[in-house]
Amino acid sequence: MNVQKPNNRPERVGHEILHILGDVTTKYIDITHLGFITFTNCQVTPDLKLVKIYFSVLSPTKEIKIIERELNRLRKAFRKYLGQQLHIRNTPDITFIYDNSIEEANRINELFAKLNLDKDDL
Repeated sequence: MNVQKPNNRPERVGHEILHILGDVTTKYIDITHLGFITFTNCQVTPDLKLVKIYFSVLSPTKEIKIIERELNRLRKAFRKYLGQQLHIRNTPDITFIYDNSIEEANRINELFAKLNLDKDDL
């Protein structure tokens, strides 16, 4: 499998952070009580000091705002394990943000389906 690597350093670090976070959630930090959480994307600043991590939740057990607050409460623990595995000078500060792009895509698909049904009625 030939996977093309990103050209700039923040993108490469972002891909590595997503990989490490997936590993951390399976080995060290249990977040299953919040639902099935998937880290979908991350944005790293050019100076590699801040990272925004976007997540989505399948079958949430709590409200999204509460899940986001819980993840941000655990960010020191995530940063600890991230610093152990990420080999850069400074471990970036983490902020977790809910990614609602899946819900938006579903809403748009429903609108298209309604348009197709209306078109068939004509």
